[in-house]
Amino acid sequence: MDVPQNVLDALTRATTRHGVELALALGLSMVESGLDPNAEGDQDAAGVPHSFGLMQLYDAGAGYGHTREELLNLDNNTDWGCAYLRSCLDAFPGDIYTGVSAYNQGIGGARERGWALNAPYVRNVLYYRDQFRDGGFTSTPSTPTKPGCWSLGVVLTVVATFGILKLGGVL
Repeated sequence: MDVPQNVLDALTRATTRHGVELALALGLSMVESGLDPNAEGDQDAAGVPHSFGLMQLYDAGAGYGHTREELLNLDNNTDWGCAYLRSCLDAFPGDIYTGVSAYNQGIGGARERGWALNAPYVRNVLYYRDQFRDGGFTSTPSTPTKPGCWSLGVVLTVVATFGILKLGGVL
């Protein structure tokens, strides 16, 4: 898998600062955004996005109180996303499954419902973590994209990746 150099640099700084494994943050970012720092998701009925950036910070959750522009800033997004991931992992010491689940559904939700609620999400994050741990990526030149736009390469990568995972039975 190709990881843009600017993404790798930002995640390396943030994971070091917050004591999060780089491979885990890469795996989570792969599932959340397909490694697209300009991704926007969780659209409401009017088509307004509510999750932003590489780590898909939700504007009513980990991204609360920040503007779209702040959340799409790669350094902010990785710093705040890794800080939130650290708090999720700390909330469930020794339980990586529930810690990762908490990133997706919130710490309160994970306490109440456990990780089985979003088991496919958790398994995909950990699958990619293992791929990144095993050196299954190469750094590529940073290629800025227009904020809010998915490049065709990212879309095809996400579709192909998730199609393979689903067919392979990981989901």
